[in-house]
Amino acid sequence: MRLPALSHPEEPYRPAADEARRQLAEELARAEYAQARPNPLLGFLEDLWRGFASWVEGLNGIGPNLGTAAVLAAAIALVVLAVAVVRPRLNRRAAAPAPGLGLSPSLTAGDYRARAARAAAAGDWSTAYVERFRALVLAAEERTLLDPQPGRTAFEATGGLGSLFPDHAPALARAATAFNALRYGDHRATSAELAALASLDDAVAAARPMAGSGPALPAAPR
Repeated sequence: MRLPALSHPEEPYRPAADEARRQLAEELARAEYAQARPNPLLGFLEDLWRGFASWVEGLNGIGPNLGTAAVLAAAIALVVLAVAVVRPRLNRRAAAPAPGLGLSPSLTAGDYRARAARAAAAGDWSTAYVERFRALVLAAEERTLLDPQPGRTAFEATGGLGSLFPDHAPALARAATAFNALRYGDHRATSAELAALASLDDAVAAARPMAGSGPALPAAPR
């Protein structure tokens, strides 16, 4: 009597070196890694993986179980290390303040102008510039030229004002650039920059918006 043929157990999954490299490349290409670049360590990890995969490919006598375990263990170790490097950077980005104007709901444009004057009297041109720029934007909100918007950026504010006062649009854009450089960069304002911003604030406050761009509201009270 003939015995039935015995079925052979399925061989364990053993990805080829190219497939293992592709799987790890897909993992490292995920958004959380791409957003954190440039990161020299991630490039080092990728180079390390390519070297390891080439080494595994060259081991002709390695068993399937050992080969699979080695490939997967290395892939997991590299991914864990990459996450450990990337996550702190992502957390720092999430904790970074939004680049808004920082307007206080309890202060008026006049209050900000007074704060700017006090800072200028103390020789703190940078603080005076920031406060005077806030006064300029808040004055436009008080005139209902701009709708109050929490989190509005400097360029959003001056972009809206530039469409209402096109003659002042270039100066408004320069003022927004300086404001951002002061708050989020290493720029330090000068007395001349503050004087130019104060002149711009006064000019916008005294001007009427361009016909057809908004209501012809009176100039802001001083």
